[in-house]
Amino acid sequence: MQSENFVIRQGANVIGPEGPLGTVAHVVVDEPTRQISDFVLRRPDGHQWLIPASDVADATAATVSLRASWADLSSKIRPYAADELETLSPGKALPASRSLELREEELNVRTQTQQVGAVELRNEVISERRVLDIPVWHEELLVEHQPVDPPQPLKESIGEDRIVLRVALREQVASVDKQPVVKEVVRAGRRRLQDTQHIETRVRREVADVQTEGDVRLNQPESSGRG
Repeated sequence: MQSENFVIRQGANVIGPEGPLGTVAHVVVDEPTRQISDFVLRRPDGHQWLIPASDVADATAATVSLRASWADLSSKIRPYAADELETLSPGKALPASRSLELREEELNVRTQTQQVGAVELRNEVISERRVLDIPVWHEELLVEHQPVDPPQPLKESIGEDRIVLRVALREQVASVDKQPVVKEVVRAGRRRLQDTQHIETRVRREVADVQTEGDVRLNQPESSGRG
């Protein structure tokens, strides 16, 4: 509700049935009707309260009189914050337009390096069986009988001299010696591979919620907000 053609001025003293209550700090004007809808009462303790203009019984340039006592007003009034409403004194022009900032959360992506594990590389001795085929030679006794023709006479009689032929036979024997050698070199290193990690989260953003009362026509362009 708007005031009944009362002129409420800043600095005017506010009086209730029980006596002085404070002074008028601000006046709040309803844009569609350009009528005073509320005013801000500054109490002696410095606190400010939003008072409906409908509770004003009378107003002059220096005094605003209220219908109800401060105790009766407690159910209607509420504390006032300086940035809560746009306030206007009587006679001050209303702005052509007002703006509302819409905010949203943006994602700031960062990466950090962390250790995921470690690999140890060391040598270990194992034993395995090897079979080698080595070519070797050996000697064997070869006895040949060669006839003498014509037979040769002997001066000695048979059996007087005993003849012994001794032939040494030889063979090769394979043996194995083990000599450590370097057969392979194993190197450990790292290489960096590029990958893509998918992160899913939710962000919040503000949208304009237009609410109207009565027969109000809006010229509202399409919103640039994302659906």
